[in-house]
Amino acid sequence: MATPAKKKAKPKQKKAGNVFRGKRKESIARATVRKGKGKIRINSTLLSAVDNKFVRGIVSEPLHLAPEIASQVDISINVAGGGQMGQAQADRHTFLVSAGKELAGLLSGDFNRLKAILGRIK
Repeated sequence: MATPAKKKAKPKQKKAGNVFRGKRKESIARATVRKGKGKIRINSTLLSAVDNKFVRGIVSEPLHLAPEIASQVDISINVAGGGQMGQAQADRHTFLVSAGKELAGLLSGDFNRLKAILGRIK
């Protein structure tokens, strides 16, 4: 009796996203921004699982500036090189660049909303 041929599994397709990069001293960070539920991962680890509170505060600082953006996108950051603080600052820079570009796309033409968000930065 012949055995039936196995069906090949279709490879999973990665969701499309925007890629941004940032640098601080010797640390280089790449962030991929996709539509999602507001999850932030650094080197495949959730931001909430980072032990150092100071590092967590540095990276999450841009979240307080643009909470509308942070709750609508998933951000995956890969960082390499340098020390722990340099990596945290590179992550923050990358996140600021990505959030700024996403915010600009959402707010194009809506001056009052942009003014309200910029008022929080002061």
